[in-house]
Amino acid sequence: MFFAIFSVLVLIVLALHELAHGRAMIKYGIRVPEAGLGIPIKYIPCLRIKISPTFTFCIHPFLLGAYVRPAEEEEEKMEELPYRAKAHIFGAGIVANLVFGFLLNIGLLLTLLVVNPEGWDLHATVLMAVYVPLAAIFLKFGKFLSSYAFPALGFCLVGLLIWSISTLGMQKSFMGPIGIVQAGLGIDNLIEALSWGAMISMGLALVNLLPLFPLDGGRIFKALLEEKFNLSQKVGDMIGSAGFLLVIVL
Repeated sequence: MFFAIFSVLVLIVLALHELAHGRAMIKYGIRVPEAGLGIPIKYIPCLRIKISPTFTFCIHPFLLGAYVRPAEEEEEKMEELPYRAKAHIFGAGIVANLVFGFLLNIGLLLTLLVVNPEGWDLHATVLMAVYVPLAAIFLKFGKFLSSYAFPALGFCLVGLLIWSISTLGMQKSFMGPIGIVQAGLGIDNLIEALSWGAMISMGLALVNLLPLFPLDGGRIFKALLEEKFNLSQKVGDMIGSAGFLLVIVL
């Protein structure tokens, strides 16, 4: 039962990330005819849900993933957007995951309060005092943070990641899909399910902050370089390819 709750939370985390990207695209006039939950694979059928005449939501058999697909002719339009608009689009998924993680942690604290009110202490009070304003700040100033804070935070995370790998090793610094499933199978109560759901949501946000293409942080960093230093398309593609290879290795 609790693994099912954890699984639903993971799917919500993935869907929220991509739908936030889609919502930001629509805000800037980019048409998004399709989004989906799962990994689309050619010739394998999926469940197609017509949300509106111009938007379809797809559910694929291999669920560990999600995507949003703008219309092909809109790609050039996205490239012509100013930096802040691009940063808002690419950072929207990060913001959504962080806010969802904060809300799950708030729900976890409230659950603890109901289940064990005597156990509510100063530590829980401090955590609640941190999560509530953080959720409000990211909701209110997500666009600003995506443009100006996320590039710097991404490089701070690179330093933290290097330290973690050198100190703890690669296996303890990363958790792949198999590790996530194994952790979920060991959950035996609601509090653990909420806690793991929050960690997955915030972990996905932090990974996407890394300034490596095709992660969201890499896209923001590439857009920043193009805006500030007028990079050519060729140089931008080279940076993107190098980041993509590094992500695959990790």
